[in-house]
Amino acid sequence: SDLAMSRDQLHRIARQALSSCRGVLLYGPAGIGKTHLAAMLSAQEAAAGATVLRCAPVEAELRLPYLCLIDLFEAVPDAVVARLPSGLRTALRAALLRDEDPEQDQSRLRVQLAVLQTLRMLGAEQPVLLSVDDIQWVDEPTAQVLGFVARRCADDRVRVVATERVTSDAAPLHAELLPRGAAEIPVTPMTADDLSLLLSQYVGEALPAATVREIQRLAHGNP
Repeated sequence: SDLAMSRDQLHRIARQALSSCRGVLLYGPAGIGKTHLAAMLSAQEAAAGATVLRCAPVEAELRLPYLCLIDLFEAVPDAVVARLPSGLRTALRAALLRDEDPEQDQSRLRVQLAVLQTLRMLGAEQPVLLSVDDIQWVDEPTAQVLGFVARRCADDRVRVVATERVTSDAAPLHAELLPRGAAEIPVTPMTADDLSLLLSQYVGEALPAATVREIQRLAHGNP
């Protein structure tokens, strides 16, 4: 099991990784704090002027094609999509359900190329961050898009922050959906100090150290 690391340390490591790599994959068991950490990174990137495109898929929607792409592109205006060559534009608009004719061409390769070109257009104006929470629940067509983009955006101003739920001590399984060289960072159990601070915020006063240690032991440091 990984040694507990303070949330400040973990956040600092993740921020440093995001500035030096093209992607960060935060992984760990349910409830450990991956989503909160990813949200902090996204907020800091947005404050620094990046365009942040987000999706947070759930298991129940795993079989709905391109749903995660629809969520990611919710903040991308039609005016940007309109600048694509007509074949790519038609395919992307159909995948995003922005076309009046749902039977329009949705060739997967055209959709992938259209997404890549759109992200490059956005990246030419300001850095782009794709934020994918619970990447293990991304629908298959969107996963193919993410993998396609990840393999081709090495020189672009497009980065990815993702979280993946794994059982304790297991390795992540979806790193190939992030750019090559992405940092894989385990989100470790909370330290007693962090847990004490968290609990005092809820209880309204500091708890005895022995109580905090017992809670940490029983919860395995999971907030």
